[in-house]
Amino acid sequence: TEGSGPGLRITGRTGVAVPYGDSDDVPYTERFFLGGASLLRGFELRGVGPDENGYSVGGETYAAGSIEYVRPLLTQGRPGSPDLYDILRAGLFLDFGLLDPDPFQLDLDELRASVGVSFSVLLQIPITVSFGFPILEEDSDRTRVFAFTLGGL
Repeated sequence: TEGSGPGLRITGRTGVAVPYGDSDDVPYTERFFLGGASLLRGFELRGVGPDENGYSVGGETYAAGSIEYVRPLLTQGRPGSPDLYDILRAGLFLDFGLLDPDPFQLDLDELRASVGVSFSVLLQIPITVSFGFPILEEDSDRTRVFAFTLGGL
């Protein structure tokens, strides 16, 4: 990954799932879930939103985003090139998301958010560790401070 100095990374995702065919329900495998290392750090994988008997049932509509300030901690040159490439990066993030059990609905009372820090080692396969701390959560949410990803940033 080429070095670009400090910067702001802003991402957002949305989705809607609707029943199809003769069904009035969206299958479990087609529903949306929030929480985990890529969508709402600071919460367990599928740890946010509607649940039944302690198990996540997901939602039919979601919106999630992240604002992250990233800064290279270690850069290195490559032989034959004047460019510097990031080897180690640190970031401060704010993640947020909404998950609704109904299609085309988003209830702002269901907003979840977390803040934290991340560290990425950018070698052949990027490795990122994140420490997220929920700042907006519900009692039924399952939280997890540490998250680890191997691969994409």
